Formats: sequence, C-alpha cells, structure tokens
Amino acid sequence: FLREELVRPPELGGAALVVVWGARGMGKSSLLARIASGSFGAKAFPIAVDLERVPRPSGSAGFWRMLAQRTVTRLRSAGLPVGELESEIPGERDRAPNERFRKFLQGLCAALGQARPVYLLDGYEVLERWVHAGVVGMDVIDGLAGILDANLPMSLLLAGAFRMDQRDPETWGRLGVRAVHRKLSFLTASEAERLVREPVAGRIDYEDGVVPAILRATGCHPLLLQAVCRAV
Repeated sequence: FLREELVRPPELGGAALVVVWGARGMGKSSLLARIASGSFGAKAFPIAVDLERVPRPSGSAGFWRMLAQRTVTRLRSAGLPVGELESEIPGERDRAPNERFRKFLQGLCAALGQARPVYLLDGYEVLERWVHAGVVGMDVIDGLAGILDANLPMSLLLAGAFRMDQRDPETWGRLGVRAVHRKLSFLTASEAERLVREPVAGRIDYEDGVVPAILRATGCHPLLLQAVCRAV
C-alpha cells in the first residue's frame, strides 16, 4: 500500500530492474497484486508470475515458454491482439530459447506501442533453487541480464525475502549489479493512517483516538493493519 512510487519503471521515473525485499507479511505480494491490477496506469502493461506456485519448468526452454505463454494469456485477458506473437513462443526443446524469447519480447514491445511491459516475478529466489537443482540452467539468469543489456523498453520487478546481493553471487552476479533494491518494512505512521482512513472515506468516520489506537495495537505492521481494515 502506498509503495508503488518505490518501484516505478524507467519511463515512469524508476529503474529497469527493481528487487523488492523484506520479511513475510510486509506487503510484497500485495504490492505486486496492486501493480498487476493496473496501479501504474496505461503506460505499463504488467505480467504477473508467482514462481512459488507455477509448476517446475522442463529446463530453461520450459521457463521461457511459460513466461511467454503467461504473456499471451495476459494480452488476451486485456482484449489485445496476439498477432504473430504465438509463433515466437519458445518450444520445450528449443535450442536457443533465450534468443527466441528476446525476439518474442521485441514483438511484444512493438505490439504494446506506448505501454511498457513490466514482468512481476514473486518469489524470485525460486530461480536460484531451480538452478542449484538443475531444473533450469544459468542461461535463464544470464538471459534476464541479456534482456536488460539489450535496452528493450521493458522492466523487471522481482520480489523476495532477501536482497539479490545477499544471495549466491555465482548465480546472481551479472544480474545483481543491475538491481535497485527497495526494502518493504513497517509502514510509517502517516502511511498507516492513510491505509486505515482512505479506503472508507465518506462512509466511515472514526471517533477521536480510534485510529491512533489501531496504529499502536498493530505496530503499523502491514499485515495486521490490513486485517483490521478488512474487519472494518
């Protein structure tokens, strides 16, 4: 809540790769959900993938295929034409899936026009586990870095429990140097008060002392505050 300004993509005043990190319950997934629902406005086209919940891909080609398929599904749900993008989806046995996906992205950026694709990858540490387990190769991480090196008009927003430079440097080295890190922690008192008041403005008036009491009771913890707000 109220944190979108920390992670805006380049044309909206932010960076091409942002890693949002923090402990469980601090609102990382909620933030990504708000962005996926359109909080960045018409200049961004978010594609959300929860890596903790997707099936394990069948190798690196399977990962790029999954990402491309999610993109096409997102285009259809937005009522946008798919055009020739489907023909550029990497196959399960594609010998050069990184290059194929990059070509897919070029077509996507052209199809979206002024809108910028923003990939929202929740639970990004799963990629590291997949690499260590041999599920995908390091070429997936290198491929993400290569996409940024190609200066395509797109952005990556990754969310997880740790900063990328706190993870395995052999895995994240090339990509980590490009990352801008944003920590999500407890809300400030003013953010917490807005969270309590703004969603019900004009419908609920709090008596004096109620909002400060809510802030004291929850300690401005995002998860606890949202639980109270839902109850209200």
